[in-house]
Amino acid sequence: MADELGLAEAVAERIGAGSPLFSGDRAECTAAEAEQRRRALGLYPRLVAAVAVSAVRVAVEHWCVRQDEAAFEDVFREVFDHLAAGLSEPPRPADSGRR
Repeated sequence: MADELGLAEAVAERIGAGSPLFSGDRAECTAAEAEQRRRALGLYPRLVAAVAVSAVRVAVEHWCVRQDEAAFEDVFREVFDHLAAGLSEPPRPADSGRR
């Protein structure tokens, strides 16, 4: 959660929605400070950070069981390409039209 909070703060700064609470060392803070920092964040930066953290987790898990099929870098890029495309409709299997 601390990594996600730091990422959300970085997103907020990047889009111009930063807060003075986000400056300085983000490595460690008390629970009360973390709560104050979370309250200063808008929904969008928090959502982007949560999606990014989940995307990295999914890329790692997917690659771990398919290491012989693709390089991690390729899986990582594919995951974020899907997100960048707005999670368009998934590709259909080759035989999906047959009955």
